[in-house]
Amino acid sequence: MSRIPVIDPPIIVIGKSFTIYGEDHNDIDNQFYETINRTFDDTHRVLVEHSTYKPFLEIEEITLRSVPDKESLIAKMKGSEWIYLRRLVDGKPVEPIDIRVENGFATARQESTLYELGRSDPFQFLDFIREKVKVIGVHKEAYNKPGIKEVYTSIHTDFKEQLSIFIKNLEQKVLDLDNIDKICKNLRSLGTLFVDSNLLDIIVENNRKRTHKKHLAIFVGARHAMNLFRFLQENGVKDLEIKTTKKGEKLIEYIKK
Repeated sequence: MSRIPVIDPPIIVIGKSFTIYGEDHNDIDNQFYETINRTFDDTHRVLVEHSTYKPFLEIEEITLRSVPDKESLIAKMKGSEWIYLRRLVDGKPVEPIDIRVENGFATARQESTLYELGRSDPFQFLDFIREKVKVIGVHKEAYNKPGIKEVYTSIHTDFKEQLSIFIKNLEQKVLDLDNIDKICKNLRSLGTLFVDSNLLDIIVENNRKRTHKKHLAIFVGARHAMNLFRFLQENGVKDLEIKTTKKGEKLIEYIKK
């Protein structure tokens, strides 16, 4: 089965009771985020791709309390991270939804340095990967959903094959940097799918509500938005619309009224 095709971000996915804003982290129009944040009221539930890991959240709380000029700190933020911090400082509801670290997946720092670890210390790299393989196994049920299951099977099959090749190369004292890179990318992709699964549950549960239903405003990376458009269709969510915006286009046009 083919992987989900790449679509140029940013991406806006619109449903009856939710809007997903998928950002390109390298091309952010912060004016859009600042404007849309002002439109949110009690009828919205704002969710952001931000770690749910309590030790990280506690460090952030301590930092916020100790910073005398919070506005200067906020001014340094962009996109969804700006949304998260702005609402936190303003005392407005905002929910982190990145459950990876909380559930034993790699941190962003670990992911960013993993390739270098594989190159410099392949045995420690192997130990780390084996640990994360166990984590994925514990949460395998999260991938057992229409659409997600097929993508998971494809990625996981490649991942196992690449890991097998890595171990054989290690026994022969061969270091295949291209294979290490593929292992790192697939491990990251499996973590991404885990977040997609969590978001899918949140959206489906919200759609089922008959009372007290709020409009979900979900801020994530473009890859998550692209994945979710397909997964939501696969799980029977109807009346979906996806828009891809181009550089220079006014993103404000895509605010869900």
